[in-house]
Amino acid sequence: MLKEVKRDVSVTNMTSTSLALSSRSARLMLHLSEVALVWMHLSSEFTLCGKAVVEIRYGID
Repeated sequence: MLKEVKRDVSVTNMTSTSLALSSRSARLMLHLSEVALVWMHLSSEFTLCGKAVVEIRYGID
């Protein structure tokens, strides 16, 4: 009886640990994707600004 309970507890501990790790990695992936989205947005903004400056300065259509 006691062995059965110990085994259940160890399985539960392993499961909770793996769940914590997977949620942590999921949060990290979410953070990285947010950073990538912001970076893409900023780089596209800079590209548009650069094009506008070149068009204004040199009169290129």
